[in-house]
Amino acid sequence: MRKIISLRQALDDSQYFGGQLAGPSWLPWRSLLLAIMGEELTPDELATFTSLTARLRAPLDTVREFCGVVGRRGGKSRALGVSFARFARVC
Repeated sequence: MRKIISLRQALDDSQYFGGQLAGPSWLPWRSLLLAIMGEELTPDELATFTSLTARLRAPLDTVREFCGVVGRRGGKSRALGVSFARFARVC
């Protein structure tokens, strides 16, 4: 049987996606992806999420759709590649 782990754990574990979204430049994507998956955000992640979305609270559950306006070389492929893209759609 496969063990199910959270996205946060997968992003931190080298056996899964560890290192794929590492470093401060990936904090905006990490914050958005964790919010999309309905995971609880740290205060820093919540501040980043709020600055990107103008929302004061993050979703409490997995969202049905995510629509992001992201420029060229904005990290879309890598970010959504590790975020279980079946839950997200970039418009």
